[in-house]
Amino acid sequence: MPFAVHLTGTPASPATAQVWSTIEHVVVANGGHVRRDDEVRLRDGGRMHLSGNVVTLNRISPIVCKIVFNATVATNTRLTNLDLPELSLVMNGEADRAFVDRSEPIQDAARLCARLKQVSRAWMTAMATPPPELMSAPSGDPGEEEVLDADPTGVAARCEEILDQITRHASRRIVRRMVSRNLTVGVVLRADIQAGDDPTSTQRDWCWQSPETGKLVVSVAFNPPRPLPPRIQPAHP
Repeated sequence: MPFAVHLTGTPASPATAQVWSTIEHVVVANGGHVRRDDEVRLRDGGRMHLSGNVVTLNRISPIVCKIVFNATVATNTRLTNLDLPELSLVMNGEADRAFVDRSEPIQDAARLCARLKQVSRAWMTAMATPPPELMSAPSGDPGEEEVLDADPTGVAARCEEILDQITRHASRRIVRRMVSRNLTVGVVLRADIQAGDDPTSTQRDWCWQSPETGKLVVSVAFNPPRPLPPRIQPAHP
């Protein structure tokens, strides 16, 4: 599976649609073209796929790194990978200590290239041997799971603390949430999260307690195919 990075919004970032437009403009400025399938192939062999503000790096090259660097700086975003949040990249501005490494901000495309290659190798190694708590991971879509009005186990409350912390640090907000019972892992908290009032920026976070390790686990998907049901308790303002 190719390594993907997310241009994560900050208070200074434009709407997701504008981030996408900026990425496309930077691609063209560097001799590339976004095909109808959103694939980009570059003259130095680099390949990438665009989906909103998510960039999948199919083949990292100097031009790929230059595009990602310039687009990230131009949109005042942070470059993150939520599967390995500790390996996220500080591009400009203040470091978000909840999500990024402790290194100095990356100052140019060449340094970004070296870091992306290092991070992608670590990611591929991690994905080749998934941690035990992901072996029984539930889907981001609740499907026909039983919706819970209350959770005596305390899992939902502990998960909610984690998701609230994530949204505060990422300058995002929870717009819908639900608690349900999964037949494999038990209680699951799911939340749809947005940057400001931009509905195109929605990501789905879901949290559960691993039956294998007892640890709380959070998974993320961008642009979920459908929102959580509106009948569920409203998110906090």
